[in-house]
Amino acid sequence: MEKFSEMGVKQESRDGEEEGAGGWSKDMSGEFVKAREARERLRESAVMMARDAGMSPSSAAFRAKTKRDVNNNGGAHQPVAAAASVKTPKYSGKADWEAFHAQFELLAHAGGCPEDRHSYEALAGALKRRFGQCFPPELLRNKLSNRCRKSGETLRALANDVESLTRRAYAHMPPGVQSELARDQFIRALLPADLRVGVQLQHQQSLQVALEMAVEREIVWSVAARSSGGPVPPAVRSCREEEKPVWVTKVTESVPVLLEEKMREMEAAVNAERKLWQQQEARVKAELASLERDLQESKEKESLVASLEKCLQEGKERERSLVEEGAKREAQSKELLRSLEAEKDHLEERLMNQLAQLNGSIADYQQKAVDNREHLTELQREVERLARERAELEAEAQSESDRAARLEEA
Repeated sequence: MEKFSEMGVKQESRDGEEEGAGGWSKDMSGEFVKAREARERLRESAVMMARDAGMSPSSAAFRAKTKRDVNNNGGAHQPVAAAASVKTPKYSGKADWEAFHAQFELLAHAGGCPEDRHSYEALAGALKRRFGQCFPPELLRNKLSNRCRKSGETLRALANDVESLTRRAYAHMPPGVQSELARDQFIRALLPADLRVGVQLQHQQSLQVALEMAVEREIVWSVAARSSGGPVPPAVRSCREEEKPVWVTKVTESVPVLLEEKMREMEAAVNAERKLWQQQEARVKAELASLERDLQESKEKESLVASLEKCLQEGKERERSLVEEGAKREAQSKELLRSLEAEKDHLEERLMNQLAQLNGSIADYQQKAVDNREHLTELQREVERLARERAELEAEAQSESDRAARLEEA
């Protein structure tokens, strides 16, 4: 309010200067007109808020905050001693919070509230030190899980208590999780059981919506019980006519129609739920049969895999035996080749000795040479035959390894 009042005084002085100078445009004059209108509206709002706060617009405190007396020495502002007398109203819990909060902020600013009192953390810490209670979270959770609606307890009191216990017991949880826990515990604590089931079937999204639904159902049931002469539920709080909201009167007037509609809706919901359960049961049975078939197929596949593994193991053993046999034959062929080479060397040596000894008998030497060549040819044929047998064995071993590889891939 001080800033708005000072702005108004400065604006008036600027208006006087521009009238004396005559150099401002029409657009700027229009802006000044709008500013004056806004200032008047702010003054009217301040008057209304002062009345709501219990202050008279003619009081000294209000005049001190809505007007500033300007001194003769250059327009300096006098200190306002009555600022401390501005009192903010108390919140009763029934009025609109947003309006009260805006009014409180404006009056606090007008009252010259110091900056060190604007800290929410300091306020919360002071309130916690003064009014806080130290309970272990396990005790609070146990109390929350065992919380039920007491006889004669209102739904609003139950919801507030459940919400408070949830916030204290699960202080480390996110607000969304706390809201879901409070909603579920509130529904579990509802009595009688018909009210709890009716609210639970609606699948409410929050505690506030569940509370409104429970209050509406309880009022409908209580009015229906009174109209039919039956007993009124003990948990319904009787209120005076001046405390009843307008919507309660409307609901009371339309109770028979609402009750019939609610019954039809509940029957339709139950039927729909029954159909849904039947559909789900049929779907579950079909899925179970499909799973049984899949299980049978998997068992058959497992037996097939076992037989394939057995065949693969046999192929590996056969391949191992063939490899061992091939290795043995290869060793034998190498040994035979070495013996043949040694024999060849021995024959050549003998041949050289015979050539040295029988230099005079060329015919005999040639005959023996021919014989030796024929013997050598036979030996070479034997070597070639052994080489072919070795190649055949290697080809057979290769075919067996390829077959084993194909069995592994299958």
